[in-house]
Amino acid sequence: AELQKVIEPFPHIRGENGVVSDSCTGATVGFHAPSEAFFEENKDAMIRTGLVSTLSRFVPCNSPELIIAMLRLVFNLSFDAVARDRMVKASYIPKLVGLLKANHKFREVSIRILYHLSVDDRCKSMFAYTEAIPIVMQLVIKFPPNRKLTRELAALAGNLSLNPRNAELMCANKGLAALVARVERPHAS
Repeated sequence: AELQKVIEPFPHIRGENGVVSDSCTGATVGFHAPSEAFFEENKDAMIRTGLVSTLSRFVPCNSPELIIAMLRLVFNLSFDAVARDRMVKASYIPKLVGLLKANHKFREVSIRILYHLSVDDRCKSMFAYTEAIPIVMQLVIKFPPNRKLTRELAALAGNLSLNPRNAELMCANKGLAALVARVERPHAS
């Protein structure tokens, strides 16, 4: 019922016959339908109606397809400063960090959203109260040696290191030595 209320102003986010569905399947179908033009035109309306905070209640859920669809929508919204602020207030940081651990399918989009959130200096310290630092460190250190580190992962690690507490956590337990070894590894970036 709550999902129906939030999605009602957006005709593109509907299930069959124009009916908004509470099921994960119906929501997934609806979230796949919008185009980029839809996001640009309706971004402010989505933020104004509270879609960002409502979506946070569905993370995690039992449908990987719904989570991926929601992450894509949230990623598109994360380019907006007001939406990012609402994401922080809706506790997206610990939820996204949890998704990093839950399923590798969620990792790429979760890292991109976390990167956008980490740009704000006020948010950097919040990462220290989650498992983000050890997870990001392991992803960086254990990234396949024959592949270049992804920009988003490198940027997220860089942004997090700008906070003194995060940097301290990154250097703990021989983390600094592991990062140096990673940088010195052939093909590392």
